[in-house]
Amino acid sequence: MTGAVSLSSRIYSRLAALYPEDLRREYGDEIVLVFAEELRDGDLSRVIRVWRNALGEFFRFALPDCAARPAIRVPAIGMAFTVVSTSAELLMHYGKMRRCDSRSRR
Repeated sequence: MTGAVSLSSRIYSRLAALYPEDLRREYGDEIVLVFAEELRDGDLSRVIRVWRNALGEFFRFALPDCAARPAIRVPAIGMAFTVVSTSAELLMHYGKMRRCDSRSRR
């Protein structure tokens, strides 16, 4: 699971760079640290919950600011789409792992 936590932290730190400048200046380091702490000692379902919350905040705060800046509009939307589709893939694999695990217990 540490690989998923490490990857998630790296992706989120990139997303945090897209938040409005005043928010980043005041809370940038803290939001990345809190995100990483929330993932620590969690299973895949916790990782998914943390990402769901983080993406909600991203769409509420960062995306509108990015839409106002044409130079990063397209890359920001592309990154958000990548994160959402990756999350969906993680959910599918998590479901397959749970099914395999329940079969092996029988």
